[in-house]
Amino acid sequence: MGKISMDQRLRLIWRRCSPYLPRSVRSHFISRVAAQHELPVLHYRHLQRLAGLRRCSIDAAVHFLFEHVDPVAENWIDKHWAPVEGKQAANRRGFNKELMARIQGLPRNIRPVTDGPYLDTFEFFSKEPGLLGIRAEGVSILDFEMATSRDRGVFKLVQDLLPPMSVEQFRIYNTFNSQYLRLVREPNLFTMPRTTAPAIDAGCYVGYKALAMAQFVDGCEVLAFELASDNYDVLRLNIANNPKSNVTPIRAALSDQRVNMSVNTRNERTMAHSLNVFSSLKEQNTSLLTNDESNRITDTVKTDLLDDYTDGMEALSAVHISVNGHEPEVVRGGNRTAAKTEILRISCPYKRDDRMVRDLVIQELTAQGVEVFGISGAAVIAGREQGDYHARSV
Repeated sequence: MGKISMDQRLRLIWRRCSPYLPRSVRSHFISRVAAQHELPVLHYRHLQRLAGLRRCSIDAAVHFLFEHVDPVAENWIDKHWAPVEGKQAANRRGFNKELMARIQGLPRNIRPVTDGPYLDTFEFFSKEPGLLGIRAEGVSILDFEMATSRDRGVFKLVQDLLPPMSVEQFRIYNTFNSQYLRLVREPNLFTMPRTTAPAIDAGCYVGYKALAMAQFVDGCEVLAFELASDNYDVLRLNIANNPKSNVTPIRAALSDQRVNMSVNTRNERTMAHSLNVFSSLKEQNTSLLTNDESNRITDTVKTDLLDDYTDGMEALSAVHISVNGHEPEVVRGGNRTAAKTEILRISCPYKRDDRMVRDLVIQELTAQGVEVFGISGAAVIAGREQGDYHARSV
C-alpha cells in the first residue's frame, strides 16, 4: 500500500477507536466537524466516505468532487431537506449548497471500508460462461460477470487509482476486498473464528466469507448456507476450486418454523434474496437520493431450523448470519446453536416494517440467555466471551 499521510493515519485511528466511544460523543464530534464544513451531517458523512474511498483528505475529496462529479438539481436538495426539523432546518440557508449538490451527485451506498484499492497482487480468470474469477491471497473465487449501476458509479471514483481493469472486473475485485480480504487481515474486527471448532456462514452468497472463516478453524468444517439456486451453484464451484478449505455447501432457507415460504429477490445473481418482502425493508443509514427497491417472488422453499444442522455438534467457533431482514427468525430457530457458539455476528442493516431488525435480534438473543456485547458496523455481536473482538455498546 505504501506510505500513508497523517490525515489518513488519523482517520484510521478514528475508524478503529470511535466504535468504543459513546454514541453521543461520536455524534457530537461529527456534528461539529460537519458544521465547520457548512454541511448537514448526512452530507458530511458522504463526503467522508468519498475521502475514505480515495484514501485522501477531506479537502482533496472536495477538490475531486468539483473536478469530477456533476451536481444534481437544486430542487433535489430542497426536497431532501424539506422534512428536516429544528435547528438544521432553521440553519439550512447557511449550508454550502453547491457542495451539497456535488455530494448528492455521488453514487449511492459509498462504503470506503468495502471498496478498493487493497490488493497488490492478483489475477482475473474465467472458466465458466457468465462467470469471472479472481485469484489472490491463496484462494480462487468465481462470481457472476456483471456490473450494477453502483459498480459503474463507484468505479469512476477510483479508476485512476487502479491497474487497468473493466468495471465487471472491478466488481469482483471490490467484493473480494470487502467479503474476504478484510476478514482475513482484520479477524478481530470482523469476528472471525479463533477456536478449533466448526463455523457457520448463513447467507453466504458464493462463499467469500465462508472461505475466509475456513482460514481460522484449522480444518474444522464450515457450513455455508445459501438460499438462491444460482448463487449455490457458484458456491459449489468455489469450494471445488479451493479443496484445502473444508467448506460444506448447504442449499437451505433458514427460519424459526418448518413451513413453505416465498423467496423474494431484488436483483438476480446478487446477495439480494430474502424470505422477507424487500418493500418492507429500509436501510437504517439511508443514503442520499435513495430509490424504491423492486421485489419479485422467484421461488417457494421449505424452511429449516439452524438447530437442525448443529444438534450433533458440541461447540461452534463462530456463527455469522446475514439474510436480508430475516435474522430474528433465524436466531430463534437456532437457539441451541447460539448457546454453544463462542461468537455470533448477526448483520442487521435494515428496519423491517419500521422496526429496527437489530432490536428484534437483541431481544431474541436476550430471551435465549445469550450475552450481547454490542454493535460492530451494522452487526450485533454476541456469544460466550468477547475478549478483544471489536464492538461498541448498544
